[in-house]
Amino acid sequence: MMTRLLFSALLAVAGCNSSSASDQKVAALQNARLPATLCLRLDPATEAGVSKGDIRLQIQIRNQQASNRYSSAFQLFLVREDGDRLLLHSFGLQPDREEQGSVLPQQVQLTLQGQQLIPDSQGLVCFELTQDPEPESESAEHLVPKDVAIRWNPIQISSGS
Repeated sequence: MMTRLLFSALLAVAGCNSSSASDQKVAALQNARLPATLCLRLDPATEAGVSKGDIRLQIQIRNQQASNRYSSAFQLFLVREDGDRLLLHSFGLQPDREEQGSVLPQQVQLTLQGQQLIPDSQGLVCFELTQDPEPESESAEHLVPKDVAIRWNPIQISSGS
């Protein structure tokens, strides 16, 4: 329940079907069908942290309907201002876990060190999340609505004392 409340608090914007959302700290879509585009502000301090590896991109996905199998592949693209897309990472999700009848979100964190993140004229960097359809399966998993959120996540380094 606490996880769901936390996720609900993170949702800054509700949208669907490739809608774009932007916020300083989080960009989110509820009930989104993929592909979905989300944009985050990239200020100089965040850009420096990403370049050093001190800040990662966190992707949080929650299926609306629980799945008891591993997901088909998700792809995260960097969307350039001219519309070109650059594949940053492919990943899958584990079978969903439920708590009190609600599907728990799953998270992936990506280090974008070495990627040339160039903000657009409004200071935003946009990402597109897609999911492969499964050709051999009758499942339409990639069509099921999902809650999707991305945010910059500073890495916590313990002092080791």
